[in-house]
Amino acid sequence: MAKNHIRVKELRSDEANRLAKQFASERSNRLVALGGAAAKPASVFKWSSWTDVPDANCAFLVLVRGEPALVMWFQPDTFNSECLHVTQARLHSILSSPETFISTDHPWLSSVLSRLFQRAGFRLVVGNAWLYRWPIKSVGSERIPKDVSLDVRNLNERPLPDDEVHGYLKVASESFFADRFSLDLNLDQVLVRQRFLSIIENGLRGDIADYAVTARSKSSLEAFAFFAVKKSVESNSYPQAGKWLTLIARSSQRAQGIAHLVIAEAIRRLPEGKANWMCTCSLDNFGSLRTAQKMGFQIGAIVYDMHRWRENPID
Repeated sequence: MAKNHIRVKELRSDEANRLAKQFASERSNRLVALGGAAAKPASVFKWSSWTDVPDANCAFLVLVRGEPALVMWFQPDTFNSECLHVTQARLHSILSSPETFISTDHPWLSSVLSRLFQRAGFRLVVGNAWLYRWPIKSVGSERIPKDVSLDVRNLNERPLPDDEVHGYLKVASESFFADRFSLDLNLDQVLVRQRFLSIIENGLRGDIADYAVTARSKSSLEAFAFFAVKKSVESNSYPQAGKWLTLIARSSQRAQGIAHLVIAEAIRRLPEGKANWMCTCSLDNFGSLRTAQKMGFQIGAIVYDMHRWRENPID
């Protein structure tokens, strides 16, 4: 395919959002035609790389053979910019697969997009697994050690007192785990750790989470987790649980050995009952991947984080 078969044009926000909905609808209809999309985790959890473009922003459309192929836009990332003292933006995109594409267009377009981002200075930082768990799965009946107590707390009804939050943050400071920011050596790693603790505090104070589950051995805090729950808009559907699901455990062998019980207790005692669960995990975080799989989670998608610094040259 010749290079002139690709063209880029600017879009208004309403045009971009309309095309994104069209792309998503076409993809869903095609999955149904191929055997039913209802059971696909992407359709249940609404996994997407797209977020609607606000009125004040514009977007860009990539056309292949005159057909709309990719819509993308950049969203200012205020939270991470403030935490890391570096102005940041997120790239949102959605890919179409119109019937007019010939069979060789898809791998060719993927190859072109990969080269495009690389030539634009984007660099791969880390791969992540998006995991899901269906409500019908049993969590098992593993016996809880006699000296371990588990507590499920609704953070909206029973907020954690300040002194307890500080105790949780102390445990979290000992249990830092790598993410895309810590793996980017261009960033100030002191600020990266402060950002990590800010997210933990936001979760514990109920700003981004609805529930916290705590495991204590005697009176010692060993592990905890927090997560949000979203009720389904459909009356006959299960709620979705697990957004912002974060599990923190002390580094001791004892704490690591009982950490999975925190997730199991959350699944068993969720006040909303059975739910569709989801979580994300770095592919190199083997301990968390094992815990998720032990609790019945399955990998639904693999996504990659890419960073670009403004100083990176464009070929």
